[in-house]
Amino acid sequence: TTYNLDVAFAHTDTSSFSLTGEYQSEAAQEAVEKRGAVKITHGYSKDHRPDLKQVVVTLVTSQKGRIPLWLEALDGNNSDKNSFRQTVDTYCRHLAEGNEPWFVMDSAAYTAENIGNWGKAQKWVTRVPETIREARRALQSVTTKEMTQLDNGYAIHATTSQYGGVDQRWLIVYSEHAEQRERKQLDKRVARAATKAEKALKTVQKQEFGCKKDAQQAVAKVSKKLKWHTVTATYHPIKKYAQPGRPPNGAQRQIVGWQVKTTCHVDTKQLEEAQQWLGRFLLATNELNQNRLPDETVLGSYKAQGTTVERGFRFLKDPLFFADSLFLKSPTRIMAMIMIMGLCLLIYALAEWHIRQQLQERDETIPDQRGQPTQKPTMRRVAQMFEGVDLLIIRRDGQIIERQVLKLTPVRLQIIRLFSPTVQNCYLDGF
Repeated sequence: TTYNLDVAFAHTDTSSFSLTGEYQSEAAQEAVEKRGAVKITHGYSKDHRPDLKQVVVTLVTSQKGRIPLWLEALDGNNSDKNSFRQTVDTYCRHLAEGNEPWFVMDSAAYTAENIGNWGKAQKWVTRVPETIREARRALQSVTTKEMTQLDNGYAIHATTSQYGGVDQRWLIVYSEHAEQRERKQLDKRVARAATKAEKALKTVQKQEFGCKKDAQQAVAKVSKKLKWHTVTATYHPIKKYAQPGRPPNGAQRQIVGWQVKTTCHVDTKQLEEAQQWLGRFLLATNELNQNRLPDETVLGSYKAQGTTVERGFRFLKDPLFFADSLFLKSPTRIMAMIMIMGLCLLIYALAEWHIRQQLQERDETIPDQRGQPTQKPTMRRVAQMFEGVDLLIIRRDGQIIERQVLKLTPVRLQIIRLFSPTVQNCYLDGF
């Protein structure tokens, strides 16, 4: 079967797969050293299981259809900064010249070494990490009102950069949804900081200081650590008579120490400054021609990461389709299993894409989970709809004389007829 798929954008990402087992046997070491198998070891765990060894998997998918185009198993301690460059270079070597897609990646791919290595040879769209000073300046270089407003709660503004020695287009993006999310996160951070500050200041207020300067230094030490708050302090002398008992006439109390009373306030100016730039991120591409790649397309391609390659990883890690944990004795077997999982994802994605195409072309629908008509069902939903279909085999004198597929409802028959004759024959042969 030939599929007319649009692979203009190749969404690229990695994920870790945690494994049970030590993988310290001689056979495992030999597989790594002599047969080029991946190294099962500890690394940064995207599964939040740093206690387990792991293998890293790179996945490349198309934007339309979410079809897996490339799958590769890597060492468990692999760095995304290096693997992205190797994946892009290796993938492009398998393509005919001129067919290179735009690779869409997260900020781990954006390093001076990577983009300098790609230059103009490879086309890419990636997020720029905000740890880069130039990126932070760019994000605060324009107000939201000065940006081009889009209909979906986004605003964009294009500028240029030569970071890494490569001419590129930077796209400053504002998201209303992201601002709301980040504002809630900021409020939580400020509240936690206030609790921590009050605790530290309470300790200071309980102390007695030998002189006023010591008290001021104690308050200054706490204030220096505060990002979102300011401290107002008043200093009170502790006065006592020089000797115990009833003081003589005319005796004056002497200052024997100092205490502090403090009030903690939110630094309104600092908070408003931070709130002004919430909901922003920066995208970059080495495609300078906006006619070939408009700003809106740059944003749309990056937003599609969550519904393309990340969706592929969710499928691979879903216990409904695969086991929730993996263990195989040999690293080579693990590599083989990952390839089988990738083939399953390929079949799943192609089947889903085919069903949706056929429904649209025939102007038909099938019911979704809520019973509402849809032309974009997931393959998972289709599989659930076929639960309960039975095969009846009738034998006479040890010979099969008839096969019947039971419980083929009208909706199930409709779905079957969306597929090729080969699939139809599995259910409808003899009908």
